[in-house]
Order: sequence, then C-alpha cells, then structure tokens
Amino acid sequence: MNIKLVWIVRASAIVLCTAMIWWLLWVDFHRRDLVEATDFANSCYVAGKIATSGNVQLLYPEMSAKTYVGSSFPAIAHETLSTLPSGSYPVWQYSPLNAFLFSYLSNFSVDTALLIWQVLNGLATVAIAFMVAKPLRLRVLDAFLFCFCFAPWFMMIKFGQQGLIFGVLPLCLGFWFAGKNRSVLAGLCLSITFLNPKYLIIAGLFAAISFWRNKKILPGLILGVAFWIVFLYLAAPHMMLPWLHGLKLAELYFFDPHLLHRTFIYTSLPALSILNLPVEFREVAKIVCYSAAGVVGAATLWVGLRASKQLQRSKFYLLALSLSFLAMPVIEPHLLFYDLSGAAIGLLGIWQLSKSKMPNLGGVSAMLWVAITGYFLIFAFHLLQPQPMVFVLILSAAYLQILRFLLRELPNTGFPHQLTRRCHTKPEQLPSVGGLR
Repeated sequence: MNIKLVWIVRASAIVLCTAMIWWLLWVDFHRRDLVEATDFANSCYVAGKIATSGNVQLLYPEMSAKTYVGSSFPAIAHETLSTLPSGSYPVWQYSPLNAFLFSYLSNFSVDTALLIWQVLNGLATVAIAFMVAKPLRLRVLDAFLFCFCFAPWFMMIKFGQQGLIFGVLPLCLGFWFAGKNRSVLAGLCLSITFLNPKYLIIAGLFAAISFWRNKKILPGLILGVAFWIVFLYLAAPHMMLPWLHGLKLAELYFFDPHLLHRTFIYTSLPALSILNLPVEFREVAKIVCYSAAGVVGAATLWVGLRASKQLQRSKFYLLALSLSFLAMPVIEPHLLFYDLSGAAIGLLGIWQLSKSKMPNLGGVSAMLWVAITGYFLIFAFHLLQPQPMVFVLILSAAYLQILRFLLRELPNTGFPHQLTRRCHTKPEQLPSVGGLR
C-alpha cells in the first residue's frame, strides 16, 4: 500500500479517535442524564450499590417469580439515579461476582465511576492491541486505532458494557498464551468469560477449535470455569440458584412479546428469526434456530480440523480466534450491536490470513467492515429505517462464505497424522502380493 495513503489513514484515525475520547469526556462531565442512561449506570453501578449494602438477594427476582416485572432491581435503580427515564426497566443478568467487583466503583459518584470504567476499558484496548499487533503484523498504534474507532467497540465503551474486560480481553489473553505454548494458562484466561456468559460460548468455541492442535487449552478452560463456580458458591452460596433462575428469566425477558424490543440493535440471527415469528411458534422456533446454530458451530470445528493439519501454529490460532469472533451473530442467542466489538479482531485476522494463500478472504473482510460501519451510521444518525434482519443476514452469509472459502483452500488431508504416517512406508516394507512387490 502507498506510504502516503497509510499515513493519511493513520492520521484520520487519530483525529477520529481523539474526537471520540473528547466526546466521552464531555458527556461524563456535562450530561448527567446521558450518563445515567448508560448500561453501566443503570445496571453495573446499581448492582454495585446493592452489593455494598449487603442485600445481594435484591439483584434478582424471587425464586417464585415468572418474570422480571415487579422485581426490586428496577425500583432501586430509579431511586439511585434521579434522571433515569421513567419508562426504563433495567435488570441485572450477571453473576453476583460481577456485582461485588462493581461495588468498588459504586463508592464514587455515577459520572466518576463511569469515567473510571471507561478508562479501564481504554487500557484493556491498549493491552489487546499489544497482544494482537505482532500476529497481525501491525503496529500497536494501528491495532489500537482500528479497534477503538470500530463502531461496536466505541459503543461498548460509551455505554460502559462489560464485554471488553470480561469478554474480548480474556479471549485475546488466551490467544496470546496459546501462541507462547502456555496452554493451561490460556484456558484459565478464557475462563474469565464466565463473568460474561455470552463470551463464554465464544471462548468454548475457540478452545474446541484449538483442541485439534492443542489438547490442553480446553481442559484449562473447564478447570477455570469449575474454579469460578466453586468460588461463587463459597462467596455467596445462597445466590447460586437465584442467579440461575435469573438467567432463565432473562431468556423469557429477551423474547417477551409484551415488551417493546429495540430490535434495531439486535445482531443475533437466532434471536431475530424467533422474534419475527408469531408468539405461538416461538418455542418450536427456538429448538430449530438453536439447532441450526449448533450445526454452524460443528461446521466451524470441521474447518478448524482442516486448518490444524495445514496451517502453521500461529496462523492456526489466529484463524481460530477470528472464526470464534465472526461466528457470534450466527450462533449466539442473545447479541446486541456493541457485542460485535470482537469482530474487529476477527476482521483483522481474516485480512492478515488473506495475504498468504487465501486472497478471497480479504474481500469478505472488507465487505463486513463496510456493512457493520454502514449499519451503525444508519441507526445512529437516522439516515434510513434500520433493517436488523437484513443486516444480520449479511453478517451470517459472509461468515458462511468464509467457511466455504476455507474449505476450498484447505482440502481434506484424509486421516489424522498418526494414520497418515502409516501410508508413507518404504517400498521394501510393503507385503508382497503374488510374488511381486
């Protein structure tokens, strides 16, 4: 690429990144109403306040409840946040451990707490850029700018979501340690996604793909998840069942036909497929859609098996991480636009892999970036009527196209390595047939 063009793009990204940071700071210091409307304020901050008070049971509805409606959490949120819109109904769907972690931030005012959390997310972005820059053959600055300026990534920081620190960062840590042959430690890092279950699915997919090449990452993940479960039980034994009950209600809450869903930010093919059907068909649709997601996951593992036999170790792990992130819209049941932040790593990974033997992947990667950025501009600036189903179909079709390209470029080598070696015996070792060798 032309050096002048590279510097122009880099300078433009620096200006855009500076403008984004300035806007975040301006909102934090001057717009209390926008601060309290963030997910961090009406969810994480309130959960931290409840954990500080010692009444952790107020995080979730009672065990007899069949809906979030009437639970204590939204009432406490409105008492805590003076400018929270009257029609909002925040709930807490994460573990009690997350609430205990946010209890430290709840000692500050809500705007200061949000600022601290956004700074931590910025530092996480720097750490991620350091970990992926070398495998992607990028400068750390370029990796940071690409991620921070990526629309879902910026939205994740803007709303104070937990996806970067408890999702993307642990996945990149697992990828980094896997590349250094610290397999069990890689799995333990992946297990941090237990604090954000939607990313635990992606961590499991990455570990399962890596299993074809490294048998220790998946056991490390399982061991780490077991640790978090035991730790949660010891820290708050009476909260295990309420949290699990809350997760069950979250599934009902997500598809509740009586609620006004902001479907324009939904980026899950299974979820949108279910919501576009009449209520009486949704239970059956869940079985069909979730089964289809499982089939796509199995196809991803099959591609991983092919890649494990033909790609170098570093490229194989990069492919596994990229596929895991880009598969999210197809296999995740609950996914919002800012949850696509990890797709920045996936797009960079696919782009880098396209430079070697798979040039077709570069075009798909560029098209995905344009589609995600364009959709953000549509709903953020009200340019057109958002069409979430069309958008998620584009993402899903692009991912399936990536799998197709990979299957074509990575032909089946037949049997595993142990069996393949048997076929490469010397001629004099072959048995004679009819006196002939």
